[in-house]
Amino acid sequence: MNRARWSTLAPLVALASLVLPGSAHASSLNALQLAVTARNNAEAQVSVHEVAVLRSPVSPNANYTSVNDVSRTGAKEVVTGTTTNHLSYTLVAHSTTRVVYVKASAVALENFLLGLAPGPAAHDAGHWLAVYSSAGTYPTLAASTTITSDFALNLYVAGTATLAGRSTVAGVPVQVIHLVSAATARTPALNEYLDVTVGSHPLPVREIASGSGVTLTVTWTHWGETFVLPTPKPFATFR
Repeated sequence: MNRARWSTLAPLVALASLVLPGSAHASSLNALQLAVTARNNAEAQVSVHEVAVLRSPVSPNANYTSVNDVSRTGAKEVVTGTTTNHLSYTLVAHSTTRVVYVKASAVALENFLLGLAPGPAAHDAGHWLAVYSSAGTYPTLAASTTITSDFALNLYVAGTATLAGRSTVAGVPVQVIHLVSAATARTPALNEYLDVTVGSHPLPVREIASGSGVTLTVTWTHWGETFVLPTPKPFATFR
């Protein structure tokens, strides 16, 4: 769901559009169907806690951690980069009022979030900014800031899939699914391991995806827990 995460990973996006019957039982599904079912089940949840870690030895900007709470009505994400890329921001999205609040470093405001010129980016850095739905940057900021859009857009389920055995992640028994997507004219080859819970209603637990010199590790926990989205007082507004 993260602006920096997905702008960096845009070449990796290769999502399937499969829709499975709601009556399909997990034990009767093949590997790709199981992965899609887990993603669909995730989209239907009330909320989730998500931690994404992006690493790349070849791209300095592709090194950061994003800690997110995502619900049906909005999300809060906190992105922390490195001491060299200076990428950091907190984003709060209210989908019901169609406003996104951002407090960010100048680098994030200039290169990842609002496309500000260096002077305005430095001026607005460290302050809460309100971006309304009428602003041109709103669609990018608001993309994948609900649990449905987050999983629909950002959990990679494509290519060929095989069941790769059982394991345990943070004490949770999981079925491991290995997905491989061949390179196309628009996307590089993608190699992914997706861990989903064992049982009749599988949910994603962890995703490790790599391609084009970038590795993304995402974990999902605390399904259905309530959290409160703040409404910051903005220093400036964008409409």
